[in-house]
Amino acid sequence: MCVASGASMSERCRALACALVTIALWAAAGPAAVVRAQPPAALPPERPLAAAMQVEPGATCLDLQRLALRVARWRERDTVDARIRVRVQGDAHSSTQVSFSVTVEGGAHAERTISDAPVDCDQLHSAVALSIALSIDATLTAGNPSDPVVEIPVPAEPPASTAHAPGIQLTPDLPTYEQRRRPDSHTEDSRSSPPHLELGVYGGATTGLLTDTSLALAPRLSFAPNAWFSVAVAGLASTLADQIIPQTPGHFDLRLLAAGADVCAGHEVVESLQLQACLGVRAGVLRATGTGYPRAMDGTEPWLASALSAQARVWLASWAAIGVAVEGLAPFARHVILIRGVLGAPDRSRLLPAIGLATTIGPVFRFF
Repeated sequence: MCVASGASMSERCRALACALVTIALWAAAGPAAVVRAQPPAALPPERPLAAAMQVEPGATCLDLQRLALRVARWRERDTVDARIRVRVQGDAHSSTQVSFSVTVEGGAHAERTISDAPVDCDQLHSAVALSIALSIDATLTAGNPSDPVVEIPVPAEPPASTAHAPGIQLTPDLPTYEQRRRPDSHTEDSRSSPPHLELGVYGGATTGLLTDTSLALAPRLSFAPNAWFSVAVAGLASTLADQIIPQTPGHFDLRLLAAGADVCAGHEVVESLQLQACLGVRAGVLRATGTGYPRAMDGTEPWLASALSAQARVWLASWAAIGVAVEGLAPFARHVILIRGVLGAPDRSRLLPAIGLATTIGPVFRFF
């Protein structure tokens, strides 16, 4: 307390009071400044999801990059704690059973099994990705190594938010969940699941097999043990009438009957469109019957050719499609239509082409 009188004493009191206030403010602000100067706690390092995952597809169609994109979509981020390890393993014999484990280095371990997964490849990736995303979050938060093995059902509805993870770019062959195939459409599981048996009834025309363009019938029965490979038994029937040889009276008819086998490889390239390439052989008979010639003409020769074809199917339902086939046929031997001359007249002949093309179209029916 300042009790002395005079201006000098009053000024000293005010100076002392200011000094005390300043010291008090510094004392109060000092700890806060120290707290603010401390660095924030370091976050765990992260890495891309694909680098933390290992996929062994087995008999399923699982793909590492595609699955990582789906997990990122469910978690709304494309990175994960660097301590996380995810191993996905498809069953060696069943395309509907998938197991996976989520492990934190030095910490929790969780395992999950989906024993009745969708056969449709798009839905399979979505279901497995959702299970992995839930397991990653649960493992990081709970860290319980004794989680039981459970079955995760396929989500009935798409996620409420359609926002994609930062840095994730969706490609056309990875449709969003809203674009997945509907069960009642022609792309339902019964069409995409091998093995299956198909019968095609094709009709069209041939060029270069006989002496002119002719009508053709080409039935085809194929069996596919898996989604990309098939074997087929194919037939070919073509006929041509009223053909002539220049400077020779009369006319002749040609008939070609053949059958053979193909091996084919291909897959569904876009929704409802399936393409295949096939290689095979054809064996049969070529018959020529003449009318009005000086000598009778009625001959049959064996016919053998290699076949290379492109097959396309546009599926209208799970059991029916429109098929188109373009087939190149190269006979192993050249065939000649020969008319023998009489009384010293020269022989007349007509050489069949060395390669032919058959273009056909028709319905295709799937039995299973």
